Amino acid sequence: MKKKHYIIIIVALVVLNVFSWRIWWESPSRPESTPLERVKNERRSKSDRSGIGFFEQRLNLSQEQKQAFGNLKQSYFSQLEQVKDSMSVVRKKLISSIGSEMDEETREILFDKMAKHKLKMERMTIEHFNDMRRLCSEEQKPVFDTIMVRMMERSSMFKDSGRKGRHRRDEGRRRGR
Repeated sequence: MKKKHYIIIIVALVVLNVFSWRIWWESPSRPESTPLERVKNERRSKSDRSGIGFFEQRLNLSQEQKQAFGNLKQSYFSQLEQVKDSMSVVRKKLISSIGSEMDEETREILFDKMAKHKLKMERMTIEHFNDMRRLCSEEQKPVFDTIMVRMMERSSMFKDSGRKGRHRRDEGRRRGR
């Protein structure tokens, strides 16, 4: 192609680009939505899915609520860490029992301890969410409830299915998916 053709193509692209920016700039803005609508319709990035900042943004928390949410979070994770540490000790004993001559009764006691730790973690989590909800105003509670339902639907922590990853994918293939 000749130099003249390249110049014409470049000019055409610049004009199209300017025209596209003008359309975008002058397009009508979206109407304001309520916090509940934003939570229901919004797709979030992974970095924006957790923490006080997430609730702060979605619930429009006051300064006092932010502080209270932060205190709850700190207390919850501190207690959770203690339970996880205790559970880790029991898990190590169970793992070390593989191949050993540990009697079945002792092994069952360890399993019971693991189950109690897991139950305690579940209770702590539900109580933590209840405490957070209590801090919300009446207008914030429906938004909070929607967030919690979505979080529980998406999180493996709240699902009882034991199969994950490749096994689940293979199972879907067997069913003809």
